Amino acid sequence: MNVGSWGFGGSFYLALPTRDIGYVLIAVYLLLIVLGLRHNRLSLPKKSDRALFLGLLVSAPIASALLAVHFPGAEGLAYPGRPLVPADASFPLFGAFPWILAAGLLGEPFAIAVAFLGGLARGGWMVQRLLTPFSIAAQAAVFAWLIRRGYADWPGRLAARPLPSALAVGLLFGVMRTIENFVYSGGDFFDALDYSLSLLGPTLLASVIEMSIAGMIAESIRSLVPWHRPAQIQSGPYNRSLAARMVAVIVTLGLIGGSALTYGNWLLARSSATDIISDQMEQTARQAGEGIPFFIHTGRTQIRDIAASMEGVGGRDQFMTTLLADAHRSLTFFTRLAVLDSSGTVLADWPQGSVTIHGEILAAAKARVPQEITMAPDRADEGVQLVFVSPVIGPGSSVVGWTDLARNPLLQPVLARLAAYQDGQALIADERGRVISHPDPEQWLEPAEFAGGPEGVTFEATGSGGARALVYSHPVEGYPWSVIVSTPQRTLDTLAFATTANLFILLVTIGGVFIAGVHLMSRRLTRPLRQMASTAESIARGDLNRHITTKGEDEIGRLSTSFEHMRISLKARLEELNLLLSTSQRMSESFDLDQALPVVLGKIRDLTGAESVRLVLKSGTYKAGQGGLGWESLDAGIQELTQERGEFVLENPSRAGAVLDLAGVQDRLDSLIAIPVSHEDEFLGALWLGYRTPRTFAASETKLLSIVAGQLGISLANVGLYHRAEQERSRLMTILESTPDAVIVTDSSGRISLANPAAEAVLTGRADDMVGMPIRDAIGPPELRKLLTRPTASEQAIEIKAEGGRVLYAVASEVPGGETGRVCVLSDVTQFKILDTLKSEFVSTVSHDLRAPLTLMRGYATMLSNVGPVNDQQQEFLDKILTSVDRMSKLVDDLLDLGRIETGIGLSPEPVEISRVAQDILDSFRPQALNKRVSLEIELDDSMEPVQADPMLLRQAVSNLVDNAIKYTASGGRVILRAEQVDGRQIFQVEDTGVGIAPADQPRLFEKFFRLGKDDTKGSGLGLAIVKSIVEQHHGRVSVESRLGVGSKFTIAIPLLLQRKQVSAENKAHA
Repeated sequence: MNVGSWGFGGSFYLALPTRDIGYVLIAVYLLLIVLGLRHNRLSLPKKSDRALFLGLLVSAPIASALLAVHFPGAEGLAYPGRPLVPADASFPLFGAFPWILAAGLLGEPFAIAVAFLGGLARGGWMVQRLLTPFSIAAQAAVFAWLIRRGYADWPGRLAARPLPSALAVGLLFGVMRTIENFVYSGGDFFDALDYSLSLLGPTLLASVIEMSIAGMIAESIRSLVPWHRPAQIQSGPYNRSLAARMVAVIVTLGLIGGSALTYGNWLLARSSATDIISDQMEQTARQAGEGIPFFIHTGRTQIRDIAASMEGVGGRDQFMTTLLADAHRSLTFFTRLAVLDSSGTVLADWPQGSVTIHGEILAAAKARVPQEITMAPDRADEGVQLVFVSPVIGPGSSVVGWTDLARNPLLQPVLARLAAYQDGQALIADERGRVISHPDPEQWLEPAEFAGGPEGVTFEATGSGGARALVYSHPVEGYPWSVIVSTPQRTLDTLAFATTANLFILLVTIGGVFIAGVHLMSRRLTRPLRQMASTAESIARGDLNRHITTKGEDEIGRLSTSFEHMRISLKARLEELNLLLSTSQRMSESFDLDQALPVVLGKIRDLTGAESVRLVLKSGTYKAGQGGLGWESLDAGIQELTQERGEFVLENPSRAGAVLDLAGVQDRLDSLIAIPVSHEDEFLGALWLGYRTPRTFAASETKLLSIVAGQLGISLANVGLYHRAEQERSRLMTILESTPDAVIVTDSSGRISLANPAAEAVLTGRADDMVGMPIRDAIGPPELRKLLTRPTASEQAIEIKAEGGRVLYAVASEVPGGETGRVCVLSDVTQFKILDTLKSEFVSTVSHDLRAPLTLMRGYATMLSNVGPVNDQQQEFLDKILTSVDRMSKLVDDLLDLGRIETGIGLSPEPVEISRVAQDILDSFRPQALNKRVSLEIELDDSMEPVQADPMLLRQAVSNLVDNAIKYTASGGRVILRAEQVDGRQIFQVEDTGVGIAPADQPRLFEKFFRLGKDDTKGSGLGLAIVKSIVEQHHGRVSVESRLGVGSKFTIAIPLLLQRKQVSAENKAHA
């Protein structure tokens, strides 16, 4: 094996297949490519993938030439029938990587395109085969098809991974490339078969290594980048039925076993044929080689004898001629004889004039050494001539004898033996490796094809035509000749192929019959399973009437029987469930027992097969079926008995006279069952079923009837509840229609669900017409719409001005735990508002009138100490007078401030720096906090903008909260003032660690003159009312969060902008 940095060389050339089967192979490859493109239209990739696709297209030819690996084939292997060119199996190390990457990232069409381009480069510059681009494109199509299968079973999951699919495709197309080697080889069928099979191992190894390298790289990339993932996972076609699964297993095992058996048989048959042919060649060569030494020895002996007879003759040409003629006639070995002198002159010959002296003969005669010379025939009818030269002792002449190797009688057995070998060719080669005996005269004295090889052993060699042969060379004992017997490899392959073909046909026939039998048998065995699957599908669709008729004692038969029992049981259970469902539905559809109960009892009768089903209630009796004459007389007794004992069964009622009065029963009653109907602990009645035939009741029937009775009990209780609810509803509607307060109820979706006639004062139409309409369309006053749509769970109240100058007080609250959204009650508080105005005017008048007397009282009380000395008791009385006057003055000031704020008089908004206001408030209360040892802290947002507000009123509102916090916080506590801006609103928070406020007191906390029940701190009860009034004048809101013993947190939220024209309008309205 060697690796070249660049695998391309020479000019681009694509050779057509040598054999017609090559075009069939191209058609197969094209079919695979078309199948790969069938569901994938070859279009331009997405913009994000175009650069990748172009890069892979460019890299495909480069990868096909880079780092080419060559595996050498068999020694001396060449194309049969072609010039001897060394053959090997080669592959580029990264040749498959571009199209494997395209298959995983882009899809089948793009992988095929990249593979075809790479294959075109490899086929034109590396292997010069037209089949190569089609083969690699088909390989890419198969690989892309495998990794894009969305099969859920383990073979499918394995195929979806690059490495296993690459190995499988490498094995498959390694075999296909072996067929390509056959297609492009010359010679006959068996020469080509021998050539392709000789390269099978290296070709498979090259294909598998190339694919495995690309597959391992793709596995690494798959974990890093978005690789193809099937959109839909399904079972493979081999796993969708038991028959398909069995056939798939048998076919897979059959292919593996059959291939292994066929290939093993081929190797065994070829080995056996090689052994047989080797024995035949060795036997032929040995037998032929054993006759040649005798032939040589005979020729040497006879030529020496003739030379000995010439001793002393010297110069008598006629006598020498006579001796030669006698020897020629008496000896049949030589065809011509001659005597030469030392100069090469022919002294005598026989037949006369028939000899031609060549240079080799002349040289041998001059050398005067006995030897044999192989010569070409002088005439067309002669064979190769073997010339014996023997010196004559004495006169310096030599005797020369010619023998025709094709006609020599001593050599005929040898030639016959060589000619008898029909599986190949047998020849004799001289010491110079030339053919001296061959059936084809054209080969005489030509170089022997397999001369020079090892002698005495069988070996393989490649002939001049590229075909391989099995050769045995046998050396001739005592002479430098060799007998060479060769058998073409195609002869061995013919024998092996005949045996293997017979086995292959037998395997295919038996395998086909076996597979067909397995398929038919599995279909027959799985027919009951298919019937059960079909029945199961019918059951899934609700059809429980299909029967399974499969019988048998085997596992499938027992399974079918069990399945049929299950179907029957399931049908019974379903009918019972249908009964329960229909009972529930019927009783919920109608609360009229005269309509609902007969239908329900009829269904019970149909399911149980009873003659009569009767439901005995305190309010009446209901029945289904006529029953026997006088059966109704048992109603009262059964009802009383079930109330005392619960459910009971009488399988022979005629013997139950001790517990049941049967005097009124005039018709046959052989069995009955009675179930109590109750709800919780209340007995409502009895459900009983009567039969004219003896009957044993199963536990499942009793349980079913108990469940039905329980449902009836619940339904009867619901009917009673419904009627009572209807009565309460009628009473409630009467109250709502007669009350003067407006009541509006909304649902969670913001629609009117209830409105009484009094609510028409704020509705846009009649109350009944507004039900179901959205709040925005049904409610007139915008303040009320806002109240009902505001997202809050707490109770809220506003005042609304209605037509005619009326003032309505609206209170809205959430309804927890139900679908109703809110309940709003509007009360007419016009008279209360008038009284409140009169009260405010009276308080204002009294406050103004009290200021002058209070001032005089304080002045005179202060001056009393200047008139003369006062004792301690008098001073105590003066201090109390001054304290009471100060308290009364503070109360008068608060009342005047509250009146002024509520009327909106003097509200002058301007930009206010919140940080400065907050800091001033904190500084003003710091001495009070220090005196009480309360920590006073401030938290300000640095990014706050100026706020449009009345600075004096805003300062007063926040100061009141801070003052209260310090008052109600014990020594060692903490008060925090926070200021921030959120969602266009200015937020003030005053948080303390004081005593806290009880939840019951929090709703009234901002009312005028309201004080906590256990409040030990002196005050007017107007501070928080003033805070609320100031905040509302600024269109804001104030809220409180508090827990007893933990502390309180008051929050003020006002808009950042307060328009002057809005304030002017409000001042004008109040004026």
